[in-house]
Amino acid sequence: MRSLLPLLALAACSPWITDTEYEDRIDADNDGYATAELDGGDCDDGNPDIHPDAIERCDLVDDNCDGQLLPCVGTDLDASRVVWGESEGAGLGADLQIGVASDGTYMISSNAPDEAQGGSIYVLDVTRGESSAADSSVIIRGTAGGGAGGAYAMISDPLAFLVGRPDADQAQIIPAPEGEITDQPADAPPPFTPDNSLSAYVLNTMDFGAVIPAFESEAPGLVILAPSARSSGAARGALYGYTGDPPDPTNASFSIAGTPRETLSGPALRYTLGVPSPDNGDIVVGLSATDSVAVFKDPVPGMEVTEATFWVRGNSGSGLGATLDAIDYDGNGEFDLVVGAPNEESDVARAGAVYVFFKATLADATKDLSSGNADISVTGHEIGLGVSRIALGDVNGDTETDLVVAAPSANSGAGALFLFLGPLEDTRLSTADADIRWDNSDPNGALGTRLETWELQGQGYDSVLATAPGQDSPDHPDAGAVFAFDLPENQ
Repeated sequence: MRSLLPLLALAACSPWITDTEYEDRIDADNDGYATAELDGGDCDDGNPDIHPDAIERCDLVDDNCDGQLLPCVGTDLDASRVVWGESEGAGLGADLQIGVASDGTYMISSNAPDEAQGGSIYVLDVTRGESSAADSSVIIRGTAGGGAGGAYAMISDPLAFLVGRPDADQAQIIPAPEGEITDQPADAPPPFTPDNSLSAYVLNTMDFGAVIPAFESEAPGLVILAPSARSSGAARGALYGYTGDPPDPTNASFSIAGTPRETLSGPALRYTLGVPSPDNGDIVVGLSATDSVAVFKDPVPGMEVTEATFWVRGNSGSGLGATLDAIDYDGNGEFDLVVGAPNEESDVARAGAVYVFFKATLADATKDLSSGNADISVTGHEIGLGVSRIALGDVNGDTETDLVVAAPSANSGAGALFLFLGPLEDTRLSTADADIRWDNSDPNGALGTRLETWELQGQGYDSVLATAPGQDSPDHPDAGAVFAFDLPENQ
C-alpha cells in the first residue's frame, strides 16, 4: 500500500487553490503565454498585448519580450501620405492651417508662394496615399505680383481666406467655393487698407498685409501686420485689429505702433487672458529683435508697443517671440501660449527652444515674466527649434496628449520632427530625449516648417502633418510637400 504521508505533508504546506486561481497564476492576462518565471516567456503578464509572438511596435515597450525596443527613427520616406506641389519652385507648405466648419467637416489648407506665378492657396486632400496640390477641391490663383500664396488666414465657416497683398498695402477676404478662382473675384468684399481706417494716425504705411497671424477663437477677429510701416521718418511697424462679424475693414478697433527700439515685425496673436472681451480681447506681440513678447490687455487705437500691460523677456540673442501660438496644452478648455526662441543656446549654438506658458501663469501676472517662468520648455540639441509652431494630439491612440516639435533647419536644412509621447513626466525637455524622430532625406526640404496634428479619417488616432516647402517632388524640384506621418503600428 502506497503511503499518503508525502501528499498529506504537501497539503499542509500548500493550501488547495481553484482551477481559476491556478490559471491566473500562470497566465493572468489570458494571452496564452505563461509568465517568464514559469518559462512561458511573457514579460508582462498584466498586458495581453505583450507576449513572445506580439508584433514589435514603435511604442518604447518591449512588445515581443525579446529584450529589445524597435528603433523609433524614421524619414520622410516613411510618411503614410503626401501631397506634392504642382510645379517647379512652387514651395507648397510655406504655411498650413486647419479649419472646422459648423457641421464638423474639416479643411486643411496650405500655400505655394511662387512669386513668378502669383502664388496659390489650396484646400488639400491629405487622405490619399500620394497626390498633387493640383487635385485640390479649392484653389485660389494669384496674379503675378498679387501674392495669393503669401501670408493668409483661413476662415472656415463659410470657407474664405484673408489674403495679404503687401505690394498694394491691402488684405482681402476672398470667398472660396469649390473650384478654381482668382485672388481678386468681383464679388469680394472691400479690402482692408490702413488708409481706410487709420489714415490720420499712420504715415507712409508699407507692406500692410505682409503678415496675417493666427488668432484665438475665444475672441474672433482679424489681426493684420505691416512690418515696414513708417512713422516720424522711421520704419517701426504697426499692428491693426478688426472685429465684428464680418469684420469692418473701414474701422480698426485697435492699433499698436512700434518704436525705434521696439519695432513690430511680427508675429502677433489675438489671445484672451481673462474674461473674453466683447470688443478687442487681448493681444500678444512677438518682438524677436529684442528677445521679448509684449502682452496688451484690451488695446485701443493709437497705442505704442511701450504701453504693453506686461512683457515676457528672453535671454539676450535668443530671438524669443519669433513664433507664437495658442493651444490647449493641458486639456482644461483654456488656451495656453507657446513662444518660440530659435536662437536659444544649449549645447549647440542656435539650437532653439519653445516655451509653453499656461493661461493661469499669464492671467495672474502682475509684473514682467521671463522665459524661465515657462510651465513647459523644450530645448533643441541641434539647430532650428522654435521657428515653427508646435502641435498636440493623440498620435498613438492611447487617449494621452502627445507633443510634436520641429526643427526645419536641422540636418543642414533637411529638417526633422520630434515626438514626445504623453503623459509627459518632465516639464524640461530636450529634443535629444524625444520618443520618436523623423528625419528628412531631401537636404533642402526644411521638413517641419509648419506642423499640425489631425485625425484624418476617423482612425482613432491623430496623424502628424508637416510641410517641407523646399522638397523635391518626383516630377519637379523645389515643388514642396505636405506629409502625413503615422506610427508604424498604425500604417
